[in-house]
Amino acid sequence: MNSNNDEVLHCPYNKYHRIASSKFQRHLVKCEKNFPPDYKVICPYNATHRLSKSEIEEHISTCPMRRTVEGSYIQHGETQELIKESAAVRENAYSPYSKFKVGAAVRCVDGSISRGCNVENASYPAGVCAEVTAIARAVSEGKRKFTALAVVADQENTSFTTPCGVCRQFMSEFGENMPIYLTRSDMKKVLRTEVNELLPLSPFRTNGTETS
Repeated sequence: MNSNNDEVLHCPYNKYHRIASSKFQRHLVKCEKNFPPDYKVICPYNATHRLSKSEIEEHISTCPMRRTVEGSYIQHGETQELIKESAAVRENAYSPYSKFKVGAAVRCVDGSISRGCNVENASYPAGVCAEVTAIARAVSEGKRKFTALAVVADQENTSFTTPCGVCRQFMSEFGENMPIYLTRSDMKKVLRTEVNELLPLSPFRTNGTETS
């Protein structure tokens, strides 16, 4: 696997061309010369989106599917590692009541990874979510700053399991712009979002003080 920071995209003119995002615009200029002006090109994020050559560049930057990518196109080695650690720790989940296993892993600024799984309890409120477990474990080891978090779970009838409201508030305490990667255990598709997107207009600042 490539370990650079570039996202890999499909060329809208030729599905067999896979180009790093940093070279994508240059490739488009070169590749489009082989097709007529009225040719309908394919959005690299969603094959059902077909646009004219004049529309594709703007569409690529605003496509609502942009944050959902094929798992095999996650090229950043650290992101791959974080997702795999989440999938691995998910197997340790204690979920005798819901049978719903969740794994999470958070990367600290020093490069280390703290893992956590959900731990249920017969008294429902006493249970702990995977995201909280992962972050709390890191904090207990003296770590307060994080660069990314991944969550792996297999919820029926949905591609991605997003953190619950309590987890969203808990994560916002440690960084509103922290990237969050969501996927299933097969890791075929990955959704990248951020804490501030999961918890818009939070009633609390990250330092715990109320907003005006």
